[in-house]
Order: sequence, then structure tokens, then C-alpha cells
Amino acid sequence: MSATDNKELVRDAFDAWARAEGDFFRLLSDEVRWTITGTGSLAGTYTSRSQFLDAAIRPIGSRLSEPITPTVQSIVADGDVVVVRWTGHAVARDGRPYDNQYSWHLTIRDGVIVEVTAFLDSATLDDLLQRVDMSR
Repeated sequence: MSATDNKELVRDAFDAWARAEGDFFRLLSDEVRWTITGTGSLAGTYTSRSQFLDAAIRPIGSRLSEPITPTVQSIVADGDVVVVRWTGHAVARDGRPYDNQYSWHLTIRDGVIVEVTAFLDSATLDDLLQRVDMSR
């Protein structure tokens, strides 16, 4: 796929996600390597789609009363690398907003995301994870 094709694949996935009509994470390879940068509680490298979804996405989603709605600021593509800068908004189960900023650096091969490096405000994410108690 060309850089243009890869960019459109990502844009279409984010557009569908924003309309609550698609699952962005369906684009991930089963063996995706997803790295969350920084020192937050979810920082590290996940080496499969299932590990990433179970250890990172589900703990976030379970603390939200509505899913994150993305708004794309920019998408840049160069060959098999696509960088998408976006903001996400949701409401947590405690009624407070969860707003974060992201930059995802995606490597795409044959229409499948095989590697991601994700940059985000880990303090905002950790606040959500600590503030919204899942034991209640």
C-alpha cells in the first residue's frame, strides 16, 4: 500500500470511530507491538493485540460511562508509517470528563497495523485509573 492508502486507512478508521460506527483496534495485527511511552501505570510494550486490549484498553474503557470520541488534528504519512495527532473526550463513571491528547506513530503493512508508539498525557490517564474505583 502507498503512503496515501495508509493515510486514508487510518483516517477512515478514525472517522468511523468518531461516529461510533467502527472499532479502530480491528486494524491491529494479532502480533502488534504497541508501546505506550513515559512512566505512567500503563507505560510499556505490549506484544499482541489481545495483551494490549486486555491490559490497556479494557481498564480504561471500564472506567468510562461513554466511549472515547476522537478528534483528529493531523495525519501525516511517509511510506508505511502514519502519524496521527488527536484528542479524545469521554466521561468517566464518576461524571467527570476524561480528556487527553495523543500522538500515535503507526507502522502499517498490507493494511494491518504491526507496530505503534503512543504518546499521551500519562498523568491524565493515571488520574482516571486511580480516581475511578472499579471495586464499587
